[in-house]
Amino acid sequence: MGTCPACGSGPVEENLIVRYFKTVSGILFHPVAYFRSMPLEGGVGGPLAFALVNHWLGETLAYLWRSVFSL
Repeated sequence: MGTCPACGSGPVEENLIVRYFKTVSGILFHPVAYFRSMPLEGGVGGPLAFALVNHWLGETLAYLWRSVFSL
């Protein structure tokens, strides 16, 4: 099993959802350590995809919130 340098020391085959929540918790609760450990090479495709997924999830939750509480 390989490792993903951008995702920490976990295996690449690790569940995508588990990796997502590990990344989010690292950013929210340990931002200095998380951003210092990020690789400086590898492009911006991964970080942009992560930002886009976060945006979609946030917009979906906001839409659901407005739909439920606008009664």
